[in-house]
Amino acid sequence: MDIRSANAGGTMMTKRPTLGSLSDRLAPKPAAAAAEPTAAPVTQAEEKGKRRGTQADGRKGVLLRLKPEAWLQLKRMAAEMTLERDELFTMQQALEEAVNDWFKKHGKPPLA
Repeated sequence: MDIRSANAGGTMMTKRPTLGSLSDRLAPKPAAAAAEPTAAPVTQAEEKGKRRGTQADGRKGVLLRLKPEAWLQLKRMAAEMTLERDELFTMQQALEEAVNDWFKKHGKPPLA
């Protein structure tokens, strides 16, 4: 018998549900139909395409991998800036500043 289809006791194992099927089952049920007509339902693929990597304000995410020493230095500098300015200065703000400086260096307008 295939090891994937049975365990040591000989009983059949069930297939693990996918995250997509779990979200369908766990999603709140829609309320009773409203009197006003609603827009056409959005498919999962369309919904996923809208939100993946994009914030509500249109910003897109970028993954940056740093050496541990560089990450720690960035974190410390953000903390130092928070103390100097007496308001929160995040790593996000530090990276946006770096991207804008890079744009300026190459003659492009700062957009980050």
